[in-house]
Amino acid sequence: YGEVTTFAVLDYTSANEEVLSSDLVLDYQEGAGCVEVSYEATLEYQIKDLEGNWITQEPENYGTVNCDDILKINVVTESPQESLHFTFQDPEGIWNDLTMTPVGEIPTTEWTIEEVSLGDKYGEIQTYVTYNIGTEDQVSMNEIIINYQACEEALISAQISYQILELDTENYITQDADSYGTIFCDDTLKVDITLSEAQSGSVHLRVTYSDGAKQHISMAPDGDLPTANWTINNIKLSGAFGEAKFSVVVDYTAENEVVIGGDANELAITFNESAQGCD
Repeated sequence: YGEVTTFAVLDYTSANEEVLSSDLVLDYQEGAGCVEVSYEATLEYQIKDLEGNWITQEPENYGTVNCDDILKINVVTESPQESLHFTFQDPEGIWNDLTMTPVGEIPTTEWTIEEVSLGDKYGEIQTYVTYNIGTEDQVSMNEIIINYQACEEALISAQISYQILELDTENYITQDADSYGTIFCDDTLKVDITLSEAQSGSVHLRVTYSDGAKQHISMAPDGDLPTANWTINNIKLSGAFGEAKFSVVVDYTAENEVVIGGDANELAITFNESAQGCD
């Protein structure tokens, strides 16, 4: 492969053969169809911390993911690809397929996808890098087996309520009964949480959106610690539109983290785009 010079030949192999010079020079390159494409790949994942940074787990913990972990998947392929997918099979055998984003221009060997949630089925999860999805040439490479763990359910209970900022009065007001539970993307919220037991550690509001992504918002104690009352104001939701829910996490990301789950401790909402659009 490389630079190729072309010539015209008159009367080839005859006694009066003549080679004529030419100005046509070709750049002869190796094409994708000339060699066997390799489907080897290296896959790794990172977990988002409270500050929004992507952190790689320590070796002794790598492969264990908790229910509230948000992942970033990074893949490096041996051969450049036009498209790539991260697929995983949950413990009940359901397949999930996520389209990855190229790092730079395609074809490329580097791919990524952020804000990945593994759902609510816990146990062993098989993860794959999948090429040529939906075609006869589809190939999946098994890369990582993840031990996906449920969060510990709390024995304490929680009550969650919210109010919306009224721009005319700059006061937070409670919606009418017919509207309560419907929140728009341009609404500014105040959220209050009352726990059945006073807490001294951190308390977070968890928002689980319709696509499974989770947002964690740090609450402030309403009074001296320990306290059962926690609050936060001047917040806006930012996630997929549709059905969502509020729940509470005590000591988020700590070894003794507790998720206060169950319908009685959660608040179901509908998150909508506003007529004025979103910021």
